[in-house]
Amino acid sequence: MITGIGIASQDTLVVYDTQGLFSAARVWWMCKVMGHRDVFILDGGLPAWMASEGLIDNTPPQPRVEATYHADFKAYRYIDGDTLAEKLAAINVIDARPETRFYAQVPEPREGIRSGHMPGAINLPFSELTDPRGFVISSDIARNIVLPHLSDTRLNVASCGSGVTACILAAVAEHYFAYPLAVYDGSWTEWGGHQFWPVVRED
Repeated sequence: MITGIGIASQDTLVVYDTQGLFSAARVWWMCKVMGHRDVFILDGGLPAWMASEGLIDNTPPQPRVEATYHADFKAYRYIDGDTLAEKLAAINVIDARPETRFYAQVPEPREGIRSGHMPGAINLPFSELTDPRGFVISSDIARNIVLPHLSDTRLNVASCGSGVTACILAAVAEHYFAYPLAVYDGSWTEWGGHQFWPVVRED
């Protein structure tokens, strides 16, 4: 049981960010992996809310000292680097980084991280999962570009650069197709920084 965080296990949560759909998906996943049932992402985020003339509150939030939170870790939503490396051949890894990083056409933004991708990984850049306004793609588009990458026989794992945009892919796959992807929390920052894990370069 956790107290002092201002939310309770039974609360309905709506998360959003200032870019439309970016870091909000990470918050959604963190809640889901800890067993929170009713958590949703505001499509289009704060920009869409403001464009629709939704009410804006600038007062500091007040803590709910009586709220208690009971976490229930959902292991199927998470995978660590050692497990991924051990079972890589039997896992369907979908990498949400930009294509140029996936194919090692540009250096990684973090110093000391190797360029390339995991053997057998598929590239589906997170930028293809939203439209220019920050709204999630339609179900028809998702059916064409997301569903073909999902496996019915292997564990589906979403990865990215640092574990943030992979959660966009996880949210889209679950919303439209009820596929609960596991997120590789360390993502490429961990994998590319580990000198003993295999990296494929296609340059």
